[in-house]
Amino acid sequence: MNATLLGFIIGISIGLVILLYAAFRFHLSKRSLEEKVAESEKKAQDLRKMLQDRMELENEGLAKLKAECEDLKKRNDNLRISLEVLAQKPGRKELQRLDVMSRAVERLTVENPGFATAWQIAMNKSEEEMRLSFFGNVPLLRRFVKGSKNSSYTDVEVNDGGED
Repeated sequence: MNATLLGFIIGISIGLVILLYAAFRFHLSKRSLEEKVAESEKKAQDLRKMLQDRMELENEGLAKLKAECEDLKKRNDNLRISLEVLAQKPGRKELQRLDVMSRAVERLTVENPGFATAWQIAMNKSEEEMRLSFFGNVPLLRRFVKGSKNSSYTDVEVNDGGED
């Protein structure tokens, strides 16, 4: 019985050593696993914080861009309205028409060599008629002859030199 008891005790001792070794390894692996989980959670928390900070920055930037876009839209509308108002002011259409006519004259002068002479003669006559319409006797005659709607200042011959 001694031998069986001794075999039993040796068996239990070996089993206990193996059990203690397995418990120690389990404890080590559990601690290692807990450390890895804690490290992973810390990394995940850091990543969440970084992501949250980045999203906040992007939201602020996006809000600024939207506000700037709205401001630019308002300024664009104001400028468009101002341009329309300026285009409708008295004299603006006439200035645009004068610019178009000036460009047409320049093209005709370059493209048709004989046009320049005829144009200069016509311009001199028109300038003289304009001068007479504002400063000569024609405005005075127009005041007296208001009934004739078809007559123009070119229909009246006026001697502006003071000779009778």
